[in-house]
Amino acid sequence: MNTEPAGAEVDVDELLERVWAAMTENQQNMEEIVRLSDVSFRLWVDSLAQRVAAALGLSLARVHAFFDDVGSIARRAGHTFVGAYHEGYRTARKVPESGRRSRGGRA
Repeated sequence: MNTEPAGAEVDVDELLERVWAAMTENQQNMEEIVRLSDVSFRLWVDSLAQRVAAALGLSLARVHAFFDDVGSIARRAGHTFVGAYHEGYRTARKVPESGRRSRGGRA
């Protein structure tokens, strides 16, 4: 860093001032790097959290849809079972139900 010709007098105060300025600039640069690193890390964590949340939300939505589908299938099967049961019951009866006799049959 010494650009003066050999044998020339060096001003110690000026040299110390230059060294101090370089050290101060270096410190400021390091602080800026730390600040940017902190911001970058927070942005990365935010991005990661958003991706995880999206993946979990999508998975949860699929699971919820699956359970709704299973519920719909079970309800439809239940209605079909009840309908088939009642139809089978009506056809298996040999005697008409008491409430379904014709009214004109009595004298």
